[in-house]
Amino acid sequence: MVFRVGGVVFRKEVLLVEEKEQVLVRYTLEDCQAPVTLKLHPFMAFRNIHALSKANLDVVSKFEDIDNGIKTRMYNAYPFLNMQLSKKHDYYSAPNWFYNIEYTKDKERGYDYMEDLYVHGFMEFPMKKGESVVFSASLSQAKSSSLKAIFNKELKKRVPRNSYENCLENSARQFMVSNKKRTEVVGGYP
Repeated sequence: MVFRVGGVVFRKEVLLVEEKEQVLVRYTLEDCQAPVTLKLHPFMAFRNIHALSKANLDVVSKFEDIDNGIKTRMYNAYPFLNMQLSKKHDYYSAPNWFYNIEYTKDKERGYDYMEDLYVHGFMEFPMKKGESVVFSASLSQAKSSSLKAIFNKELKKRVPRNSYENCLENSARQFMVSNKKRTEVVGGYP
């Protein structure tokens, strides 16, 4: 996704790491006319896929500093979430609920579509034109200096969706499952 605000152009790319409970988000500052400071406010739900969060008093606002990030959990019974950046930054604790976030696709389908999301705080850092920064959210702590390499390695595994044939190949790969020495085709939608 590309975002343009005034003279600032950002690219945001999201990847799930294979066989790990980790999401990586790469932010690239493609163009700017003046100094840019990026503030990342990770919104959290920590919920079942079939339920939506609502503001409550049970949320845990504590966090611990880790390698270029923080470790926190939304509720005591849940695992810790490690949020890290590939770049040095300042972290500001600012616990807050954001109310009535709307999911338009769910609304169109007739499902519950309004949710309250929690933010522990935000990460802030300056960026230069052409610079990329990788954000990681994972149940295990990563080495922050390796986040860019992990992102690039995961990106190379994927078929680019830049042509009709590549889109077909990407779709077909979703039905292939390899276990040890066997490769199988999934009979239904995976």
